[in-house]
Amino acid sequence: MTLMHSRFARIVRAQFGLACAPLPVDLPPLRQIVHFHETRAHDDGVAWLIARIREQAGPNVIDAAS
Repeated sequence: MTLMHSRFARIVRAQFGLACAPLPVDLPPLRQIVHFHETRAHDDGVAWLIARIREQAGPNVIDAAS
């Protein structure tokens, strides 16, 4: 038994023949955090990744940098 994001579960379910079931309890939303070394603060790749995460998170983004 494992707990994972539903999007990832759909991928691995097909690959490995796994069964998926909803949780029997409600859980709060998972918090996603991006960590990177300060020397990468202006890295284009890091900025791109953070932008993609923000797009997916929608209005739920909490920006600790501001």
